[in-house]
Amino acid sequence: MHDLGVGFRYLLKGQRWMARHRKSYGFGLVPGLITFLLYAAALVALALWGDDLVAWATPFADDWS
Repeated sequence: MHDLGVGFRYLLKGQRWMARHRKSYGFGLVPGLITFLLYAAALVALALWGDDLVAWATPFADDWS
């Protein structure tokens, strides 16, 4: 339970730091933005070429249906 309090204090300390250094807020968003773009690109690629990927990976299942 002590660690929960310590973590909450660090959260508040970080929030105060971000409130005082507004220009750093955009820099903190960069990793999340990069991750979002990579996930979005992966989903688009899966939607466009998912059938081709499955056909390539499972040629042994062509005669199952």
